[in-house]
Amino acid sequence: MEKYIITLLIVLNIGGANAQSLTVGNGDSYTVSGSESYTSVELKNEAVLNIPNGTMLTTSALIVNNNAIINLDGILIINGNVTVKNDGSLTVNNTGTMEVSGDLTANNNSNLTIDGNVQIDGNLNAANSNIIVNGTVTVDGTFTGEVSSGTGSLTSGNSNNYNPLPVKLLYAKATTNNNTVTLEWSTSAELNNSYFTIQTSSNMSEWIELTKKQGVGTTNLTTVYKSSFEPTESGIVYIRLSQTDYDGTTETLKILTVEVTAQKRSIYPMPLKSGQEWHIKGLQENDQVKVYNTTMQIVQDQKNLDKGFYYLIINDEEVHKLIVK
Repeated sequence: MEKYIITLLIVLNIGGANAQSLTVGNGDSYTVSGSESYTSVELKNEAVLNIPNGTMLTTSALIVNNNAIINLDGILIINGNVTVKNDGSLTVNNTGTMEVSGDLTANNNSNLTIDGNVQIDGNLNAANSNIIVNGTVTVDGTFTGEVSSGTGSLTSGNSNNYNPLPVKLLYAKATTNNNTVTLEWSTSAELNNSYFTIQTSSNMSEWIELTKKQGVGTTNLTTVYKSSFEPTESGIVYIRLSQTDYDGTTETLKILTVEVTAQKRSIYPMPLKSGQEWHIKGLQENDQVKVYNTTMQIVQDQKNLDKGFYYLIINDEEVHKLIVK
């Protein structure tokens, strides 16, 4: 009999639209590809869920049963609660990020190994679990339990912390307005903080540095930071916020996602008359513009073009046709 590796349960909601629940069966394995979203995810006994680097899984609830394992190198977003049952295992590898809007509860003899980044908006209940932290764990609520080992840090709303980070992040959020993305974050304390770095990516594999923001060094006061930029491409944009100490040690604080519709460049007025002044809509301050004639000779006087056909090239890669009548 053919063995099904994973079972997808299709659920009809009241409005009639289809929603999916993901169940990985006993001893089975499932690997996420691209960006996937489910109403709930459950891993049966000894099941394995792999979320590779460059992929993202979103769900409203996550249940990890006995001896089940999650290997997380990408992004896992839970818009609800996480339950790791007896003897279950959750491993967040060094490139992985998990965000939990509710509580994370790890029952007896569960294993939590955090080498990446975990943000829990609710509580972390892990009184009888084995916790190894080599990455960063931020709990906005209370932490019940004890970190057994690791070189990383766990900070929480109560005093039960483990190797607190040089920067305690209160929040980080990204918002969009037209074609502008604004990243805002706040810290409640900083220790020897030199600067923050903001990077963006379209695939979480290749990161481009946008800017650096100077930190305040050492303080116990709340500090708010803000930075804005305009993406040049439409789609999902990943934003990575990191912090660097005076000694050069760098920690990733948060990875956020936004969806944008980049403003397309266009030439106006069109059609263009000989000698008429023209402009490029959507041109950025640092963009480089070159105009070539039909023999691919560069045109020096771009503001006074004679009748003819031209090629307008932006940043040596984006080509537009320009006709002057």
